[in-house]
Formats: sequence, C-alpha cells, structure tokens
Amino acid sequence: MATTCSVILILESFDVYFGKESVFLERGSSVLVDSSSRDFFLTYPERVIVADFGAEFISRYLKANNLRDISDCREYPSYLKINFADFSLIKGLISWANHCAEYIEIFDESIAFTCLSAFSSEKQFGVFLFGCLKSTGLKLKRLFIRIYLHHGVLRIYHQDYISAKVY
Repeated sequence: MATTCSVILILESFDVYFGKESVFLERGSSVLVDSSSRDFFLTYPERVIVADFGAEFISRYLKANNLRDISDCREYPSYLKINFADFSLIKGLISWANHCAEYIEIFDESIAFTCLSAFSSEKQFGVFLFGCLKSTGLKLKRLFIRIYLHHGVLRIYHQDYISAKVY
C-alpha cells in the first residue's frame, strides 16, 4: 500500500519544521501529515507511533462521510494537529490500525476511520484529505509525462519501477 497520509501520535515532546514553521509537538499530541512529511517522523521510532493510510482507504473514508470534493483548492495545509489530555484511546486505535494493516474487515476499517475522524473537527480537514489524494495523482501524472518525454513512446513499465519513482 502506497502511503497517502499518516496519523502520528507523539510519545515524547520534540520540535519539528514544517516548511519554515517550527512546531513544538508535545507528548500526547497527534498530527495528520501527507506522505512527504511522514518520512521525517520515521527517524524517531521511539518518540512516535505512526498509522499509514493509502489513497483507496482515504477515498472510502471521504465517500462514507459524504465529504465533497474541494477541487478549487490549490493548496492544503502541511499538517493538522490536535492535542489529547489522555491519549491512551488514540494510541490503542493507532496500534490496532497498524496491527491490521494488511487485513482490514468492516470492524477494522471502522477503527481506522476513527483514527482519521479524530481530526474531523479541524477546519481544513476535508481540504487536507483531498489535497493528499491530488498530490498522489499529480505525482503519477508527472511521472508518466516524464517517461513519455524521455522515451518518446510510453513503454510498459513494471509496477516496482513506477512505485520507486513515485516514492
């Protein structure tokens, strides 16, 4: 599954840069980031718990929650942040979502939906999710244009080659 966005629970406080903005992430806060910001957090495995979500899952979430397409938005926020006084519930949900990453049934999908729904009260939530989906699609479009321009004719490439170029 190619990651479109991730929910990241902060277990130990630290500073992070999103572009030029320095953000202090305190213990118990949770951030929703796109795939490009995710890699930074993976360098601190002892300080974070990460739940990854792919484009297909995000599309199902948007459809299930009747969130409409926000096609006129060109930019989306770098991240969404929320704080929990007691983060044991979200920690359990993220752990469960990670445990069932390969095998998701209706119950497991509902738990994963809940991880995303924690951010639904944020004003830019819908814009963020649609932006993540668009950025994945735009990466593929740019890749195919580059392949076409480089080779003159679009050849059939293996899925591994395309995946490596996209991420």
